[in-house]
Amino acid sequence: MATRGGKGAYRIVDDLDIDALRRDPKPLVGFSDITHLHLALWARCGLASLHGPFANWSDEWSGPASAEALRRALMATDPVIIHRDTSAASAAVTVEGTATGVLVGGNLDAIRTEAGAGLPSLEGTILFLEHQRGTGLGEVDRALTQLTRTGALEGLCGVALGQFLGFDQDADDPTLGGWGIADVLRDRLTRLGVPVLGGLPAGHGLHPPTIPLGTQATIDTAERNLDGSASRRLTVDRLTQRRQERRCRAAAAAVGPARSPLEWGPSPGTEPPILLLDDTRVSVLGDTWWGSGCGFVVRGRRLRCGGQ
Repeated sequence: MATRGGKGAYRIVDDLDIDALRRDPKPLVGFSDITHLHLALWARCGLASLHGPFANWSDEWSGPASAEALRRALMATDPVIIHRDTSAASAAVTVEGTATGVLVGGNLDAIRTEAGAGLPSLEGTILFLEHQRGTGLGEVDRALTQLTRTGALEGLCGVALGQFLGFDQDADDPTLGGWGIADVLRDRLTRLGVPVLGGLPAGHGLHPPTIPLGTQATIDTAERNLDGSASRRLTVDRLTQRRQERRCRAAAAAVGPARSPLEWGPSPGTEPPILLLDDTRVSVLGDTWWGSGCGFVVRGRRLRCGGQ
């Protein structure tokens, strides 16, 4: 569990002990600059993590509701449901529809920084974005434009928008032509042609919820009756995180120390490995191959590393 965000997590990424994480995966909890670590864990070993509060706890910042949300995310398997906050700045940004995919993402600036330097493929995922104002609307516009121009956003299933805090101070800036943060988000994201759900109360604000990343999730922009009220929501499947942790342990035991993602070849020894995938024993016959990721799947007579 991280103690803070700030700057510098991107310097830690290259020194992560991925072999140790595969052998004994543990949930990483944090947000903001910790997004660099969330992305690295997902890209290198498919490990789910938690976008949640820091360990430097205080009731003023987090409070009992945040504590309970973190406890449920860590200790229960029921779905995590995040309801849309209609008062949030990003709530005005919506592209109707539903989408299901693996939820990845976090802080927009961290995601932009990883483009071309370790950002995993976002194809088939739901991208979660949140941000806190630094220099103004231009920073959000530049970040989303860069991600678009590099092709990083191609193949997304949907976008889930959290808090974009501090941009209300731009409302009276005459140089912006009346644009606000919702206008920038709408202009950059609606052209992707995928469902967009804005207004999720997750980010740099008070009393943050805990959202599992790297697990199956659904965004639903349609009004639904839930607990007696009409809500738009993000639902995250907790069971997939448990399965991914088992995959990491099984893959580490079966193939030994990780190699470079580009190094592929016959695995040493003559005995085919046995993998435990979702409580099913799979014996791989014939040629076996190893790779650096986890989430192994059987294709024909060879073992390949999912996502590589």
